[in-house]
Amino acid sequence: MLKKYIILILLLQTGWAQTVTGEDVHRAVQQYFGQVFQVPVNNVRVDLLHSWKTRTYPEAVALAVVPTQSIPEVGYQTVWIETRQRQLLQDRKLISVKVAVRLEVPVARERIPRHQPIDRSRLDIREEWVETDYRQLVDVTADLSSLVTNRVVPAGAILLKKYLQPAPDVWRDTPVRVRIVTEDLTLETEGITKKDGRLGERIHVYCPTTGKRLTGIVQSPDLVVVKLH
Repeated sequence: MLKKYIILILLLQTGWAQTVTGEDVHRAVQQYFGQVFQVPVNNVRVDLLHSWKTRTYPEAVALAVVPTQSIPEVGYQTVWIETRQRQLLQDRKLISVKVAVRLEVPVARERIPRHQPIDRSRLDIREEWVETDYRQLVDVTADLSSLVTNRVVPAGAILLKKYLQPAPDVWRDTPVRVRIVTEDLTLETEGITKKDGRLGERIHVYCPTTGKRLTGIVQSPDLVVVKLH
């Protein structure tokens, strides 16, 4: 569970009234997410999705923001707002919020086609407002040399994990040797891969000489072994 982050709004002498407004709640939530994402408060944008009814208490109070999920996230979510007096819970209310955080992220400097290696010269590291896909963000210090794009990444787009995949050992629509193994004989022909694959993975290959689509195991970047029983 994420830690509770206590925001002291205003401590008054015992017996004085304490009013908690929507502005107080907004500030508490903003500071909470600043702590969670370890960014300045100015880098957190919070929208309260419903109005907060002003409440008055007879003694000094503090607000606690309590998450409803175990992993930090941006976008639409709910949090508990707890009101405490002398560390004792007085009441709590579940509210809906929309959160955006300004973070350093890798951004495509130019359009990156599908199946291209991630060259650092194609990326800029800059601060952007992140409103969705926080868990998909790529660490700006990560080694991306073994990855390729699995789709077109438009210029100016934030690079996300779901746009990347390990570079395959053999690409789809690549000519390869196809070794067909049966109980009685082994023969070799040519084929075209119909799927990306890595060493040891099963992929489909089309053999023009037989007119059939077969399933085999990638033995090397230019060899697929098909075992027929």
